[in-house]
Amino acid sequence: MKVTNKVRITLLMLSLLFIGAGWPLKEKLGLTSTFGEWREGHVHAGIDLPTEETGKEVYSVSDGWVMRMRTSPWGYGKAIYIKDSLERVFVYAHLSSFSKSIKKRVREEQLKKLTYEVDIWFKKGEIPVKKGEIIGISGRSGCYTPHLHFEMRDTENNPVDPLIRGFSIPDNIPPEIYAIRFVPLDDTSTICGSHLGAIFHTGRDTPSVCIKGRVGLEIETYDKVNWHSGLLSPKEIELYIGGKLVRKEYYDRFSYTHAGDSRFEFDFTNRVRTGRKFRRLFTVLGNDLPFYEGRDGILTTKDHGLVSIIVKDAASNESKISIFLGDSNARNYCHFKRGYENFLNFTIFTNGILLRKDNSLGWIEASKIGKIVKSGDSILVWNIDVKRHPLYKSPDSRCIIYPSNDAILNTSLISVKVSRGKPIKWVWEPPIPLNGRITMEIKAPFEPNSYSIYELLESEWKYCETYLEGNKLITTIDNFGTFTCLVDTVPPSIFLKKSYLNSNTPIIVHVSDSLSGIDFFSIKTLIDEKPTVFRYDPEMDRLIHEYPEEISGDKHTLRIFLKDKQGNEASGEWEFYKGY
Repeated sequence: MKVTNKVRITLLMLSLLFIGAGWPLKEKLGLTSTFGEWREGHVHAGIDLPTEETGKEVYSVSDGWVMRMRTSPWGYGKAIYIKDSLERVFVYAHLSSFSKSIKKRVREEQLKKLTYEVDIWFKKGEIPVKKGEIIGISGRSGCYTPHLHFEMRDTENNPVDPLIRGFSIPDNIPPEIYAIRFVPLDDTSTICGSHLGAIFHTGRDTPSVCIKGRVGLEIETYDKVNWHSGLLSPKEIELYIGGKLVRKEYYDRFSYTHAGDSRFEFDFTNRVRTGRKFRRLFTVLGNDLPFYEGRDGILTTKDHGLVSIIVKDAASNESKISIFLGDSNARNYCHFKRGYENFLNFTIFTNGILLRKDNSLGWIEASKIGKIVKSGDSILVWNIDVKRHPLYKSPDSRCIIYPSNDAILNTSLISVKVSRGKPIKWVWEPPIPLNGRITMEIKAPFEPNSYSIYELLESEWKYCETYLEGNKLITTIDNFGTFTCLVDTVPPSIFLKKSYLNSNTPIIVHVSDSLSGIDFFSIKTLIDEKPTVFRYDPEMDRLIHEYPEEISGDKHTLRIFLKDKQGNEASGEWEFYKGY
């Protein structure tokens, strides 16, 4: 870009807007997360500042007024939104408490609605705030690890990166590039003759690669900053072919409308199967994030020469990796079996099927596959490039999915396998993300009122919100994976550990459930028969009464009623004593 005097003046004016901006904590201790990182189902919209423990004072970074306050067991937990005179919004999240004046307003709303989860909006100037004023105390509400989530939004409420807008930290450590991955995008494409692709780890030599057809390039890279060893997201990635810049990814601003597209920005399928997080340097259907400039990033047989990737962080530290395209002897450099050693004997990919027997591998291209049945009617495979169907049914006819007409399926194949045992599992592959939620139904074996649908995530069964239609269990899913239906007849457990409290001690009640989980919206709490509101902490399985000043006298009665998500009920009643 040619830097004219007009551009220089504009940049100077923008920088002046941030002169005098404060810092939300007393000390700068590095970062634990940066803007644009992948999160389950969304893009990280701010930066995370480590606090090591709860209880640190949080300061307003500028003059302004409180626009909004929220309290929730999940997400941002306790959060405050402050707007300044330039119409920018600053968000401070995962707080343990608000300042006294703000805390009072929140509590009034909670008691009025008899729910912990409130979302309060204020008029301009109703609660003014000065730069450097204490607005809250850091905590871990809505999350497990204590930290402060600090977020900055522009005048259109789009999240923007604070690190390049006056909130930088010392950083002289360049990003690290661990590996790059070549991915064939259809069944006629190969890398060094392999339909599975190839992974190259960083080293001294520049490897040579030959590609055929359409190939995507992915990178496994992380950034680090001074004073903290966490793995962070880079700020910018540039892709060069033959010395020419062909694609640039700059993670700086996005709309919440496209926050869920993070699952298309990263290789979701590979992460599920290997645990590694590769960022795509090409654009797939469903990804409408505004981070990209230049071509779609897809390599073809016509591309040749030196391919270089430069990764930069917000402090302009950079790292580089290169690979040569077009060497006819490149097959010798491709270790395309790397990372696939633990795959099953019959594994579905987006472009074909991998067959494994003993130490040998076989491959069936997607174009050669119609509707097939394998292993005693336990696996069905559809080629959706040939024909898309309104529904897909498992071989035992018990599990059905209904992709909508506008569902984006970035695959040529869909398969479902019935894994018999206890419990019976339905494995939908490949494990691709979807651009929206689609309906799944499973026929319950018997007594359907006690069953719900669950998804296998990181070796644990996670409850899917389920409703009943006859003997059918209905839910919605936003990715393919492994599902089952489980029975839950065990009620939650509730117990009060301490019944003798001093004047400043909160009441803490431990609540837990063995399967479906606590239904937050069912929780009812009473002290001396008067309804009140406890904070629900799902990460620590606790209910906490955070306002001991509301309780006077020495002897009191506490009653709690709640359900799990399956509808099993539990209740408890205790006497507790408050000292002075």
